[in-house]
Amino acid sequence: MTMNAEAPVVQRSDCAFLLLTESCNLHCHHCYVDAGPAVGRHMPLRVVERAFDLLGDLGIDDVRLTGGEPSVHPEFDRILESARCRNIRLGMASNGVSLLNNGRARELFSTLSRCWISLYGASAESHSRISGRAEKTFYETINQVGTLASQGCWIGLSVLASPGDSNNVGNLMSVALGAGVKKLRVLPIQPDGRACASSINWSTWPDEVLDIARLMSGHPVSSQFEVLTINDPFDLADRFEDGNASCLLHSRQMWSITPDGGVYPCCFTVFSESMLVGNVLDSGMRDRLQELAASRSMRPPCHGLKRSFWRGATIKTVTCPIGSFDPRNLRLDHRAAA
Repeated sequence: MTMNAEAPVVQRSDCAFLLLTESCNLHCHHCYVDAGPAVGRHMPLRVVERAFDLLGDLGIDDVRLTGGEPSVHPEFDRILESARCRNIRLGMASNGVSLLNNGRARELFSTLSRCWISLYGASAESHSRISGRAEKTFYETINQVGTLASQGCWIGLSVLASPGDSNNVGNLMSVALGAGVKKLRVLPIQPDGRACASSINWSTWPDEVLDIARLMSGHPVSSQFEVLTINDPFDLADRFEDGNASCLLHSRQMWSITPDGGVYPCCFTVFSESMLVGNVLDSGMRDRLQELAASRSMRPPCHGLKRSFWRGATIKTVTCPIGSFDPRNLRLDHRAAA
């Protein structure tokens, strides 16, 4: 079923996240969703395809695969093909463990509109300590991403930053650029999931994040990256002139769909049953989602906006992690001219 001419027009920033699986082939110490090899549910293919159809009826063709690790889904290839047949722009975040070493890596990545491959620290040591992988995989991942980027794939490195990494980010930028990586983002660790148990001084961490942002912005090679951002997990920096406008409470709509088909208004609400909109398999979900898209009335109580989320942070401005810790100072967005 296709929407009629009077159906609501979505904004360029509107997107949806499919939590394909709760499983992961790693068990990182910081994981926000507590994923791991022993964790279970996968989204059934019929739920995936129903979600694609519903989002298509809404006019949303920007769909991101997440989890867990999306590539461990037993029908991963069929999901990619299903999206291709529907002309859906499929993005993904992945640890790359299986995909980068796949003989079909170029073919797989060329079917994605964007893909971020994770590093779990700005140095080989921190990457290994957090992810449990060998230190050599830090450099192997950088080189593999650089090779695929040179072959025309939209692929970049997504680097978890935690205390101490401010000393390593500059070197990482040089190493990544030398390997051919043109897209790099840094995501500061947040007090969520297994990260809650980390021995991190959350009250001083925002100040170090500001230091990392300044280092990145002032680094001699910064202008050579096509994408260089910090604290922009949803790739919204290129869609808003004002960083604050990227907040999901104001200028956009983002749906998150869980493995059982549950629909929530943003990724921060998927564990709050009170925010459940419905299920993609429900007969009335098309009308319900169209109504909400037209009214843009979903304003979830994003916990990233609460001072308590940052555990004692003394800075005056605490904003959604999509934006910045302090929008007056933390604004980094180097992009090649279109």
